[in-house]
Amino acid sequence: MQSTALQKFWEYKKRKESDTGLPSQSPYDILKARTEALKRKIIYKELPPSLPIKLPQKKKPEVEEPLFGPSTEPKNDIPGKTKVSLELYSKEDILAKVNVYVAGQLKEALQNAAGIFCKESLGWIIPVKMYQCLRRNLDNLKGVVVLDIPDFVVRALADNRPISTKKWQFDYTDEVPKTADVLPPEFLAKMYAFQIEGVNFALAHFGRALIGDEMGVGKTIQAIAAAYAYVDEWPVLVICPASIKLNWRDEFLKWVPGLEKKDFYVVKSKKTMKNSAKVWIASYNMAMLLDALLCSKVLNVVIADECHYLKNYNAKRTKNILPILQRARRVLLLSGTPVMSRPAELYTQLSAIRPDVFFNFKVFADRYCDPKVLFTHTDYSGSSNIKELHTLISNTVMIRRLKADVMSELPEKVRQKIEIPVVADYCRSIRKLYFEVKKKKEFFKDVAVSDVGANDVEIAAKKMETDMFMSKAFMLTSKAKMKGVAEYVSYLIQSECKFIIFAHHLDMLDAIQEQVIKENVKFIRIDGSTSSEGRYRGVQAFQNNKDCLVAVLSILAAGQGLTLTAASTVVIAEMAWCPGVMIQAEDRAHRIGQVKSVNIHYLFGPSTLDEYIWPKIQEKLNIVSGTLDNNQNKAVESLINPECKIGMGDFEVNDDMLNELQDFAGALSDNEEEEVEDNSESD
Repeated sequence: MQSTALQKFWEYKKRKESDTGLPSQSPYDILKARTEALKRKIIYKELPPSLPIKLPQKKKPEVEEPLFGPSTEPKNDIPGKTKVSLELYSKEDILAKVNVYVAGQLKEALQNAAGIFCKESLGWIIPVKMYQCLRRNLDNLKGVVVLDIPDFVVRALADNRPISTKKWQFDYTDEVPKTADVLPPEFLAKMYAFQIEGVNFALAHFGRALIGDEMGVGKTIQAIAAAYAYVDEWPVLVICPASIKLNWRDEFLKWVPGLEKKDFYVVKSKKTMKNSAKVWIASYNMAMLLDALLCSKVLNVVIADECHYLKNYNAKRTKNILPILQRARRVLLLSGTPVMSRPAELYTQLSAIRPDVFFNFKVFADRYCDPKVLFTHTDYSGSSNIKELHTLISNTVMIRRLKADVMSELPEKVRQKIEIPVVADYCRSIRKLYFEVKKKKEFFKDVAVSDVGANDVEIAAKKMETDMFMSKAFMLTSKAKMKGVAEYVSYLIQSECKFIIFAHHLDMLDAIQEQVIKENVKFIRIDGSTSSEGRYRGVQAFQNNKDCLVAVLSILAAGQGLTLTAASTVVIAEMAWCPGVMIQAEDRAHRIGQVKSVNIHYLFGPSTLDEYIWPKIQEKLNIVSGTLDNNQNKAVESLINPECKIGMGDFEVNDDMLNELQDFAGALSDNEEEEVEDNSESD
């Protein structure tokens, strides 16, 4: 069958060839033909023959404009024209920048307006009083386009008095600005001169201002003083990070005469609203959740601490809280870093203070954010006309002083007691532990004269029981404060503060390190397990790297022998029994080479062992200072009788403070409901 099929195939092939007239080729002929074709191909590649027919030429693609190229405001894009851009250089001068070489009539026009060329600014400095003359000269020139200073800048500088609008209706027409003289004399006596200057600035701007002083200069007291000047318009609302809510309450109690704890309301939920309160305190998260409720209340005086929390104009937090600030008759914003990285972050804060001037983000961004038009959106992360922006805000809404500016008035050390939230369960455990030990024996009083003739075994037993209680209570205090300490660390990092933090327990050190890692900043850690070489490398990294913001240190292992003057803020997360240990820790930053006033923050846990430690430490300091220095050591004295001019807490020495642990436990019981922040609180 196979042979028959093969025969039929060859017959078909021969018949096909005869029909087409193609001669049959042997395998040799086919191979020869292929070889010749291959040779021709090689020769053609080396020497391509001239083609008789021209092949169609491919068109060159048209050059398209890049999608992500630089772009400017449409009004600035004027090809073929001489452009003169005007911006505010200072309150007295204007800067004129020209896009071409200045000569001839243009140069004469600038010089006739008293213009002087400035190499540093690459432009012409012209007095503000010659502005009209400059405009007339430029308008008379052909082919010259003037990019003028925006109207909102001129309007803001014209008058400190906010103007009522349809959306924002407050009439300041007949109001006479107040001065710090309306404050009680005893209030002013406790303030530094530069702080009184800050209060006067806020009052001159009708209680609508941004206090942008560097951390440690005393923004808190300035805000309280300015708010107190409008006490007849209270209640006052304070919006701040959750970790410092209790601190604000303590500062108001210390500075404002006549206030009591019943006059405060820490906002937690709608169900617990306290309309009779004179001072309302809310965290940013709680204010965001209860924005509708807070807007419905008559809150004419509002303080927003760390206002850079509102830097993102698209964030829900900003959108909910900004109306609360704008609707208040007085709004005081506080931040040492109102701008973290770009001018766009400043807009919402300016809009909160002067919504009559800063009401359009695009107008602001076109002027100061160097917008870039991209494929899907416009990028406002750039910067432009920065000199004008600084002049604008510093003459209208913001006062800012650095530590270097006021060093002569500040003490070398400023100690602050920062009250932080604590976990209620651990505080109850401390109190329970106290009563368990009390059942065995009353051991609260020191082994004094009454114990001289007592049995040595009994004395040893009492001391052992005391040590056991203190050791366990110390550990529980650490656990109770852990969450609050982590929140405070986050608060300092977000404020871009470089600081040293000391703790004792490894769990506390680990919790601090975990929070620092979560904040994604560089840090060092030195504890008992760190080698000598590791300690050296850590110190060098902290001292020489400005991006290394945090030093996490064991108060026993790293409290001596280190120089860390790159930071001027020291945080004591856990208090030690011996005051000398804490003073040694403070002096890691307060050493030769330190050029700033050193701020020491003692994190105080209410209803914990801290309540007992503080008075004992102060007693020991009195003894040490009296014995060694005849009470002349100012470093020790400031811990016993601290300066209170900076604000955010002091160490009050109460002669009636309880010296026995029994009274300490009673204080825990009295304060438990009021002082302790429960685990379940969403803040």
